[in-house]
Order: sequence, then C-alpha cells, then structure tokens
Amino acid sequence: MSSCLAGKSVLVTRPRHRAAELVAALEAEGARVISMPTIDIVEPDDWAPVDRALRALSSFDWVVFTSVNGVDAARTRMTALAIPREALSTRKIAAVGSVTADALAKAFRAPDAVPGEFVSDALAAGMDAVAGQRVLLFRADIARAALPLALARAGAVVTEVAAYRIVPNTDAMELPDAAPDFIMFTSSESARSAKTKLEGQDKGHWLQGAQLVCIGPITAATVREMGYEPGCVAREYTTRGMIDTLLAHAASEVSHA
Repeated sequence: MSSCLAGKSVLVTRPRHRAAELVAALEAEGARVISMPTIDIVEPDDWAPVDRALRALSSFDWVVFTSVNGVDAARTRMTALAIPREALSTRKIAAVGSVTADALAKAFRAPDAVPGEFVSDALAAGMDAVAGQRVLLFRADIARAALPLALARAGAVVTEVAAYRIVPNTDAMELPDAAPDFIMFTSSESARSAKTKLEGQDKGHWLQGAQLVCIGPITAATVREMGYEPGCVAREYTTRGMIDTLLAHAASEVSHA
C-alpha cells in the first residue's frame, strides 16, 4: 500500500547532525526530502561554568537535562576533565522527553524522572519534592525560563549552566523553485531561523504555501507568533511523533479530497 506521503516534498529544518533519523524515516514513506539546516549547535563561549558544575556534582541533589545536546556536552566535558561517570550516575537525574532519556541511559544511566508531557515546564511536577534541594540544570544558552522558575517556585535552589549554544545556520544552499508540501519545525529556534533563511533567498512565501508541521505546542505557539498557522502539531513531541502526526494528517487530506 502506497504511503500518503509518496511523492510529497518535505522541508526538514533540523541541525545537520540531528536530521538523519527524520530524513530517513520520511524517505522510507516515499517523501522527497529537502534538508535545510536552520540552526547549529555549538560549544558555549566559555566552558568554565560547566566545568565548575561538573567538578561539584556531589553538591547537587538533582541534575536535569532538557535535550540530547546537554547530555552530549556533559559526557564530553566529563571525559575531558577525567571525571568518572559515576559522579553523575549517583545523583538523581531528570530528563525532558524519551529521546533525552534514552541518551542518558546510554551515556550514564536511566533517569529517575521523565515527564509524561515532553516539555520542560512539566518536568518540575514529575520530580520528587525538591524543596531545599540543589538542582543543576544543563540547557541551551537561549532556553526558556519556565523550567528554572517552576523549580524555584517548588523551593529548589537552581544552578543553570549553558552547556551549548544555538546559533542560526548561515550555510548557502540552492533551493527548488516550488514550495514544498510540508515544512517541519523541531523547535522554536528552527522556525524563527527558517523564516530568516527563507526570506534571505526570496522564499519567504513558502511559509504560506506549505503546511507547517510542529513538534509540539511551544513550537506551534512560536509559529503563530510569526504570523502563520500550523498545519498539524505532533501529539507526542518526538521525531517519531511528528512523522506519525504528519502521516495521519496527510491521510486525512487524501480521504477528504
């Protein structure tokens, strides 16, 4: 049976090093994929705050990761500093999302807390009582303030470190003339940077001509703030969730055609 995505064009805006799984899954469904990285994940300007936190892991009750990028940064720096993995494994660990949880399980151990809803704001509610406890938060330099505020309101003493930076991707690339059928956004940053990058190539109209697929409600809210209406929003805020939602959406369109 032919996939409802067969022959459809999909623009993927993920960072290049994180796009392979999404691209392969879409191509397996018969989609024609255009890969246009709109953001890059790079090292912090200064590793010193991260290094100080890692050397003081024993002083924290909880260590929280909001993305795979944070897990990668912790593992890389701990190796560089010759800090044994047990230093982190003996702390309580929390993760936002199943993908981050899987990355933690591979790099260190399975986390103690993973929220049912894969957004940072829901994490504080899923952790044990944190009043008076010290929480180390690994995150991006431009991450939203909702999580540390929620933890602070719950009585935690929060230390934030920027384990990586999110910057616009400025690589030049040749794009086709016609707008794709779908554009996929896996973060608010990828959506904002896509607008800038497309407008820079006189393709800003693609955001109106294509259906916009968002990984979750926060990204969808950003797209609406930009002046566009998402075509569909993933029910599970993961790459697989995006694909399943897109398939259901495309199948619905076919059945109503």
